[in-house]
Amino acid sequence: MDNLLEEFLVESHENLDQLDQDLVALEEDPANRDMLSRIFRTMHTLKGSCGFLGFTALESVTHVGENLLSRLRAGELQLNAAIATALLALVDAVRQMLASIEMTGQEGETDYARLVETLTRLRMDRVGRVAHQRHTGSHVRVRLAERQRERYARAFHAAHYGRRARRV
Repeated sequence: MDNLLEEFLVESHENLDQLDQDLVALEEDPANRDMLSRIFRTMHTLKGSCGFLGFTALESVTHVGENLLSRLRAGELQLNAAIATALLALVDAVRQMLASIEMTGQEGETDYARLVETLTRLRMDRVGRVAHQRHTGSHVRVRLAERQRERYARAFHAAHYGRRARRV
């Protein structure tokens, strides 16, 4: 694996870990524009790096997520249970593609068309409009709490077994 690809993978995993933390924080304060901007920039960085390295499937998925985040950041939509769940699914998909790239150098064969459709629908859906939903719902809080536990487990694993250790 060349140095550029290795650096991309390390940086992308770090960005996803930060994204998990930020999504947890955003759940607590869905109107936090600074947090939304940071999440948007993280997704934008991932998308740009993917495009530069020629990972078109990964770039496509992150681009659709970035579009949804752009509407959230602009205040046209507000985080709700459906959007939060889709963003978490996006993070999962990106992790899956990164794992495949790390193992094979390729993005993998998984079809993310349904995720892209969901993210696109949510971006255009009136259900997410600010006036319609103020809170994200308890099932999303539980999922975000699980993500935070996973992040801590990865940090523990990395601290004890090194950066190149298999992600838990």
